[in-house]
Amino acid sequence: MLRIRLLKPSPTQVLIYDSLGLEFLQESITNEFTVQYLNPREALPLVFRWSFLFKFISNYVNCRFRVRLAYLVALIDQFRPRVVLTYADTSPVPGEYGWTRPKTLVLSIQNALRDTPSLSGICKAPVYFCFGLSTIQMFDTKKIPYQRMVVAGSLPLGIALSRKPIGKHSKDLVFVSSYRVAFEDLDHLTTLYTRSQANGHECIFRNLLRYSQEYQLDLTVISKGKVRKEGEHFIEEERYFKRIASGQPFTLSSTTKNTLKSYDVALSADIVVTLDSTLGYEMLGVGKKVLIGLGISETLSKERDHDIEHLPDEVLLTSKDYEHFKRKINQLSRLTDEIYQTCIADCRSMYVDQNPEYPPQNRIYDEIKRHLAK
Repeated sequence: MLRIRLLKPSPTQVLIYDSLGLEFLQESITNEFTVQYLNPREALPLVFRWSFLFKFISNYVNCRFRVRLAYLVALIDQFRPRVVLTYADTSPVPGEYGWTRPKTLVLSIQNALRDTPSLSGICKAPVYFCFGLSTIQMFDTKKIPYQRMVVAGSLPLGIALSRKPIGKHSKDLVFVSSYRVAFEDLDHLTTLYTRSQANGHECIFRNLLRYSQEYQLDLTVISKGKVRKEGEHFIEEERYFKRIASGQPFTLSSTTKNTLKSYDVALSADIVVTLDSTLGYEMLGVGKKVLIGLGISETLSKERDHDIEHLPDEVLLTSKDYEHFKRKINQLSRLTDEIYQTCIADCRSMYVDQNPEYPPQNRIYDEIKRHLAK
């Protein structure tokens, strides 16, 4: 049943659009700004004003007869914001609003690695705070116009590093889960990509279990946590990993109550292993030793070619074979930090160009401050 939430908007300096990543965006704003929130999830926001109705009707034509887009743009107008800030970077709303309201600064913050399907809903982007140069390349390749690109790195990683800088390694191996509920039923997976993802995910975890047992190392798994349109499935995920492990020891780290915990665990690892998680690339961005598994499947390699084309051989798995996996981990372990940093220098700036001295939350604050000072 459709839920309705009545709103009484008033003018504001900063409007945060959508509840996604709200806890991160709030790190970028201070009490010196007036802030309001518009959350289109869970309930339909409704405003009883003639001005809203008029804006909605006029937007309906301007938004090419897309009802939801026209409605949400009209809603934002009711707040008369000078700045719109959002973590919902794949939504078409921020771009539409930014391009049609040039006096309003609209900032869209990248929240994960992007591929062709995730960008399919965007016709144009506002000022976009991206992870690195590869994101700009993808927008250019897909011919998605944007007002401006700002290479800023990852916002949650920036927050995590500001609270707890990288310290000594306290964990041997860390596997970043890419779990989906669909992985439990391979026979009914609808796409070849998802089936390849499920098979690759299980294969890497099995290799990690075998390797950790052979070398007497501790293995920690960072749970996937909440997935958009799926919700939270920690219990199912725990059962999934225990089934595969069949009694072999590992630790499952939950991020249910603390989203930033995954960064704490990954930053404390000797080596981070992942199939395709954004967190793995974020760790590359701060110079951690990482092994990425997208090269183990032809399907995954083709679908995510932009996510592996700049990776050096040292950090990319290209076979499901255990001996290949063991050789890769051992080679990575033996590399001195100086040599490793040289190996990953180019891909760091391409995927997640993180600068701990000027983190994204500070960049966002400065951007808002400059605009409001005009």
